Amino acid sequence: MGHLKYSRKDFEFWQFYQEEMGTIDVPSFIDFIIEKTGVDKVSYVGHSEGTTQMFMGLSSMPEYFKEKVNVFAAMAPPVFIRSITDPRTVAEATHWPILMDVFEKFKLYNFIKLPNSQWQEGLVAACDLIPSICQLLERGSQFLIPDVDNMQRAKVMLANFPSGAGYRTTIYYGQCVANGGHFHKFDYGKDANMAIYGQITPPDFPVEDIDMPIAIFNGSLDSVVLEADVDYLIEKLGDNVVYHKVIQGDHWTFTMAKDMSWYQNDLVNVLQKYNPTVPEEFLQ
Repeated sequence: MGHLKYSRKDFEFWQFYQEEMGTIDVPSFIDFIIEKTGVDKVSYVGHSEGTTQMFMGLSSMPEYFKEKVNVFAAMAPPVFIRSITDPRTVAEATHWPILMDVFEKFKLYNFIKLPNSQWQEGLVAACDLIPSICQLLERGSQFLIPDVDNMQRAKVMLANFPSGAGYRTTIYYGQCVANGGHFHKFDYGKDANMAIYGQITPPDFPVEDIDMPIAIFNGSLDSVVLEADVDYLIEKLGDNVVYHKVIQGDHWTFTMAKDMSWYQNDLVNVLQKYNPTVPEEFLQ
C-alpha cells in the first residue's frame, strides 16, 4: 500500500484497474520468482479477478508470457460476463458512471473496505457464539453455500474479507455487465475513450489470439461466473484449452470447499504435466 510519490488519500494512487495488474504486477511477480529460483518458466494459478488480470496480460503481452509461463489454470474466470440476469446487479452495473462519480467525489477510492478491523473482529466473535450468523451473512451475500462449502471456515474468511479494492477494479466489472459482456479495456466515457483509444468505445482484449495452455475450472452453482459465459470463453480460446473441469460449487468453493479432491486429482496433475518441476511429494 506504499508509494514513492502518492499516499493512499491521493486520487492518483488509485488510477489502476485489472489491466495494470495483469501487465505490470503479474510480470513483476513472475520476474522476481524466476530470478530467485532460477527456473526457466513458472505456472500461474488464478481465481476470479486473478484470472481477469491474467487474461488481460496474455492478450496484451503474448510474447512475454509465452516465454515465462508454461500453463495457466483459471478458476471461476469472470471474463465474458454476458449472462447475469439478476435485476439488482444489472441495474447497479448500468449506473456505473454515476457510481464512479460518487466514489471520486467522496474519495471512496478503497472500495468494499470495512471502516476498521473491529467490525471484522466483531463478526468473527459473533460466528464463534452463533455459527448460523456466518451462514446467514454468506448466503445473503451469495458467497458461500453450506451444502458444498466448509462453513466452519467462514469466520476465517470474514476475518480477512472484505479487505479493500481499488474502486476502478469494481467499476470495471460493472462496465462489462452494462456493455453486454464484452471483455474490453476500461471505459472512460466517449470523449476520453476517443483521446485514449482513438474510438468512442473501449477496444476488446483479443483473447482469441492467446497462445498458451489453459486449464479452466468453474462451479456449477456460481451466480457470478455462469456456465454459459465459461463455455463462450472456451469457444474463444479454442485449442488453447487443454483441460476443463466443472465442480459442484459456487464462486468461493474454490477456496472454501468441503471436498477439495478436485485440487489434487485435477489441478495438480495439470500443473505436473506442463511443469514437471513440481516435487513428487505434492502428488501423493
